Amino acid sequence: MKIVAISDTHGHHRSVDVPDGDVLVHAGDITMNGEMGVVTDFVDWIASLPHAHKIVVPGNHDRCFDISQTKYDGRALALFDLRGVHLLVDAARTLEVGSEKIRVYGAPWVSNLVGWAFWDRNQDKFEHAPRDIDLLVTHGPPLGIRDSSVLVPDPRSRAARTASAASTWTCGMGTHFGSRHLARYLNHCPRLKTHVFGHVHEGYGMEQRGEILFANACTCDRMYKSVNPALVIEVDGR
Repeated sequence: MKIVAISDTHGHHRSVDVPDGDVLVHAGDITMNGEMGVVTDFVDWIASLPHAHKIVVPGNHDRCFDISQTKYDGRALALFDLRGVHLLVDAARTLEVGSEKIRVYGAPWVSNLVGWAFWDRNQDKFEHAPRDIDLLVTHGPPLGIRDSSVLVPDPRSRAARTASAASTWTCGMGTHFGSRHLARYLNHCPRLKTHVFGHVHEGYGMEQRGEILFANACTCDRMYKSVNPALVIEVDGR
């Protein structure tokens, strides 16, 4: 099963080159500030793509999805349902591709962002989340994993020494924006093999830690320019 992952498109979704695959994942921040026009165009765009399944979680910029925000608009959720796109807010789905099955859980929460959409208010939003999952999609990263505002090349990698591959960079000494609650939740998911997220633009890339592949799929860089390609992940659905 081939998963194609993008995130943090911030209105630039139509400029993204999306490879073929079985499952397309968008890990949040569709908009800059919850603009419904952007959401409507995004749904038209993602629904037109050929992937058998589309999974989306909203992010902290997507205020129109969060009922606590003044920009909340109930039409935003309905748009996805009408077009067959799975918008997951603390929800799970089982996907089937041929003979393969994969259980996915999606959640939008972020830490330390008072006033933004889906701020977790320092509460554990994963305490009651399912643990029998194979794929996790969140907007925010777990604490300490591709969540830093500063990245430095990993000295163990020749490619990183030439600064040629974002996936070979590691977090430096900048501020870490990941969630400790999310990091703890990962330890209770024995089947989990892939975690896709975004939010921290500087953390773009993939790295393997133990049995889990972590993928920060941010499309936009720190200056909100759409520069990073989609990530492609091969998953064994068994």
